[in-house]
Amino acid sequence: AKYDDGFFISRHFRYNGRDPLQLQCLAVMRDPSLMTIRDLRSHHLPLLREVRERTYSVLQEKCGVEKKYLRLYFHYPPSYHRLHVHITHVGGNDKSQSAPRAVMLDEVIDNLERDGMYYARASKCVEVDEEGVYSRA
Repeated sequence: AKYDDGFFISRHFRYNGRDPLQLQCLAVMRDPSLMTIRDLRSHHLPLLREVRERTYSVLQEKCGVEKKYLRLYFHYPPSYHRLHVHITHVGGNDKSQSAPRAVMLDEVIDNLERDGMYYARASKCVEVDEEGVYSRA
């Protein structure tokens, strides 16, 4: 589904479109300057809230999945640098939703409501992989 308000929702290539438990979608931001959660500021709150609400309504309509069964999260650091929200079913077996890199959309919204520059200022520790790619962000 495409939207004029700054993002679009797309089915992830791993999702077969049939089993709701295996649901994997992405809400991708259109603004190329938004690469990671570090780029988010308080003026992005309306966009983030719209992503959340539109995702809930679209996936209820298109897939029959109620919002209580959806998990919306970012990865930090991301696998690619175009801000996107992962959308999965809470009952699915997608390990990335519980990975140390997962940052819940509701948590991001809450942090930006408290401090509009939260992600510009915060130290964000991340795990080091076997090759030492990430140590601290």
